[in-house]
Amino acid sequence: MVLPQGLPQLHKYLEKNSIHVISARLMHGRKPWLLPLLFWLFNGLGQAQNIKGSITGTVMDADKNIVPGADITIRNVLRGLNWYLVSGLKGHFIRPGLESGSYQVLVQFPGFSTYQSKILPIGVGEVLNLNIQLNIAGIETMIDVSSKTLQLQDNKQSSGFNRKEMSDLPVMVSDSGRNFYAQARTAPGVTTSTLAHRPFAINGQRPRNNNYVVDSIEMNDAASGFIAGRGFTEQLVSQESIQSFEIITHNSKAEYGRNSGGTINIVTKSGTNNFHGSAYLFHNNSALSARNTLEIDKSPFLSNLTGFTLGGPILKKKLYFFGNLEFFRPRGTTLASFRTLTAEQKNQAASSVQPLVALYPDPHGHSTAFACGVPQSVNGLTYLLRTDVEVTEGQQLAIRSSYTRGITKSTAIGNTLSSDVNIENKTRGVTLHYSYTAGPNWFNELRLGYMRLIQQDNNFHDPILLGDPEINGQVGFMIVPGLSMAGPLSFLGRNQVQNNYQISDDFSWLQNQHTFKLGTSLRRIQVNGGTINNAFVGSLFFPNINAFLAGNPLSYSRVMGNPLIGLRRWEWHGYLQDDWKLAQNFFLNLGVRYELNTVPKEVKSRIAQEFLFQEDRNNLAPRIGFAWSPFSGTVLRGGYGIFYNAVEMAFLGLSRFNPPLLQTYSVFQPAFPNLLDRAKKALPSGLVIPDPDTTTPYAQHLNLTLERELWNPNVNFSVAYIGTIGHHLTRTRRPNGGENLEQGLRPDTSVGVVNRLESSASSNYHSLQATFRYQIRGSTNLRLAYTYSRFLDDVSEIPTTNTRLSPEVIPLDENNLRLDWGPSKFNIPHILTFSTLFKLPFLESRRWLGGWNISGITTFQSGHSYTIYSGTDSAAGNTNNRINDLKGSLLKKPSGAVPLQLTSEFSATDLIPAHGSLGTLGRNTEKGDSLLDWNIAMSKDFFSTEALRVQFRTEIFNLFNVTNFDEVDNVLTSPTFGRHLSAFAPRRVQLALRIFF
Repeated sequence: MVLPQGLPQLHKYLEKNSIHVISARLMHGRKPWLLPLLFWLFNGLGQAQNIKGSITGTVMDADKNIVPGADITIRNVLRGLNWYLVSGLKGHFIRPGLESGSYQVLVQFPGFSTYQSKILPIGVGEVLNLNIQLNIAGIETMIDVSSKTLQLQDNKQSSGFNRKEMSDLPVMVSDSGRNFYAQARTAPGVTTSTLAHRPFAINGQRPRNNNYVVDSIEMNDAASGFIAGRGFTEQLVSQESIQSFEIITHNSKAEYGRNSGGTINIVTKSGTNNFHGSAYLFHNNSALSARNTLEIDKSPFLSNLTGFTLGGPILKKKLYFFGNLEFFRPRGTTLASFRTLTAEQKNQAASSVQPLVALYPDPHGHSTAFACGVPQSVNGLTYLLRTDVEVTEGQQLAIRSSYTRGITKSTAIGNTLSSDVNIENKTRGVTLHYSYTAGPNWFNELRLGYMRLIQQDNNFHDPILLGDPEINGQVGFMIVPGLSMAGPLSFLGRNQVQNNYQISDDFSWLQNQHTFKLGTSLRRIQVNGGTINNAFVGSLFFPNINAFLAGNPLSYSRVMGNPLIGLRRWEWHGYLQDDWKLAQNFFLNLGVRYELNTVPKEVKSRIAQEFLFQEDRNNLAPRIGFAWSPFSGTVLRGGYGIFYNAVEMAFLGLSRFNPPLLQTYSVFQPAFPNLLDRAKKALPSGLVIPDPDTTTPYAQHLNLTLERELWNPNVNFSVAYIGTIGHHLTRTRRPNGGENLEQGLRPDTSVGVVNRLESSASSNYHSLQATFRYQIRGSTNLRLAYTYSRFLDDVSEIPTTNTRLSPEVIPLDENNLRLDWGPSKFNIPHILTFSTLFKLPFLESRRWLGGWNISGITTFQSGHSYTIYSGTDSAAGNTNNRINDLKGSLLKKPSGAVPLQLTSEFSATDLIPAHGSLGTLGRNTEKGDSLLDWNIAMSKDFFSTEALRVQFRTEIFNLFNVTNFDEVDNVLTSPTFGRHLSAFAPRRVQLALRIFF
């Protein structure tokens, strides 16, 4: 691709070829709001992200003849509230909109005995399907319901966790508090991500593609696609406030959308007719833990997480409250890994780079790669207050307000040198949820929500000075392959505030064998501020250690200007769906969804029109699913759907780096002390240009699942095929070469680096997933999940800046993108998880000697994929060139301390491609260390009175102290090539005291 000559011509080129400009011209003089209005009138809006459960069923007599007109009572056990229904002409009934909790069903009809169920627990989003048979008068009926997993009215793939599982499974406090990640990672299809704030990739989608929902209100970072919050504030709400939790991993109904990955639904606790609460302390101390394999000395660490909860009635059967307050105070050090210089190398350094050389610590013994503790502290606070009102028998109102704040003082964040920073993150969420039952077959839910996310990095890093700063002699960030990076990472320097205003409505009605549902959601998203990152104080690149010591940098770049902007976007979604009961044992779900995510606008028009993306208005998403029970205890379910993914506003907003708002200066082979002396201000560089053909990314979901109850209804097994095909995924290309390309060799010599934002990438995921569940209420809960998968893609991540992009996000060859097709960064072929809750039976009748419980989560999985880079530039001047693939050149021991070594027959020179050529090894061909993580908890309950329970817990993580290595030095020219640079946590012990009343 040859770019037009000069920046003005570039503007004209884009304007001429931009589809969104053409579309705007076609719409001129018309009413652009007409299409959304018509869709709202005929199809509803929305993204329900339904957290409410349902009880549905059919009333029959002993001969399985339908019984219309039967009186049905559904009782909320803890609140003593009743809802009254009547079975329809086909004997069918449904009661949607049920909060997570315990329920009981009673059915009465003249001439028949009263039907009464046992207590039925319902979790978030669960549908309980009952086939009710009435006996003739005089024969009482009390039934126990079969496993809720074998429901017929839903074809989604999901895993639900009740209050006890959220409370009693071992979860580590660490330096990020307690959150739901541990439970979510036990679900099939969930792949652990080691990337910050992106805890997992789900069924072949990027970790940025998940949707986090608390009480039906989204808690996402719309700018990055991450979970809202950072570190401690990723809790969203305290673990002690969660009533029920569900992770939807695949092929949900049309009511779910916005993201193509998983949906994480959290439902908070509410008050009941009785007062209840808890007080708790979780203590974590490094004195009880082992030393990390790569540490010099064990890092001292101490943390306490304390809090309490309280809930109950304000007016019984009318007004309830629940509250939680929690404090988190970790102190001490956290582990950081460094790669440094030898004393001899430091003595050889040129005077021009002595200030940079002095940043590197002395080696540990003979090793220039080591890990040690660096100071870190966190002050965390979270609170939640929820009020529930029974307005009338058919109207319920819930209001929830939550707040989480974390202030972190961190050193060497991201294993970098000279990167001290104070980080303050705040997350606030407000929800108003109004439910209205207009009749036995009509139900409506209205939700209003607000989410605010504040991210501030205070006392941001002072630039590293090289001479007189008046002549630009400073460096904010430095890269030397083989050494630790110096300076703050690109995500630091934030001063950003997000506001997310949400309104949604869902309407359901039952008509004979059909349960129709349509809904609406509208979101207004504001992103204010920006990131004054390392690019604004200079980024210096040396090709190798020798060049660094000689003071010969290869390139220098610096951004100047004002990075603070205000982006605004509307997200408007709509759906219509039908759950159709074709037969007593066959359900069909049909649905369609429409999503419109507008192109973000800058409030002061500081981003030129030609640098904005086009608006994609063609996002129709059909959904179809079925569930068939050919015989009792067996269900075959499957489906197909299209799922769109809202593009991250940070990606869409990268064009803010263009003139006149910002100017990027790039210098090839700069000289000290004036690193910008050779920069030509008239030469645009670091430009960010949207592809005019960019469209909304989407994925096709396909699944087929067989579920079977085994020797009793509480034991079931399922096996599933899950497939996800990703289309139009976002990526960045470098058509005019990278920072390390001499200007005269660029395709267009009138401009420097150009970043082209596209939606041209793809992905492909296929898996076999098996689960086993054994549950005895109040005693034992066992889950076993196995996933065998293969995940391929072109690129697994997106950039967040316009310079010094990670080699993982840049194509190897602009003219042959197929060279990047290979295993995804999140390709983990084998994942086996096992979780259990078990109440020990011995001495149970003894008040002080009984009450023992054991729980645990165990994970076995393959290693992550990674690429071996040569340490030399590609022909385009990017740092992502790979090695030559020579058979027998590498000795591989994935689980050893040195997983990659050159064999004696080859040297590094043999594997480095010739100048101007590309390495022949594929992308992500190597596998990291496998993982074995065995976590266990033992607790003892002391019952002082009927209403008071005191629990002491001991939780042990990585019980057998297995060394699980993580990152590998994958750059051939690095002096530590082939070594593991970091490892996951060793054995740790956590003590807890909890009081329940």
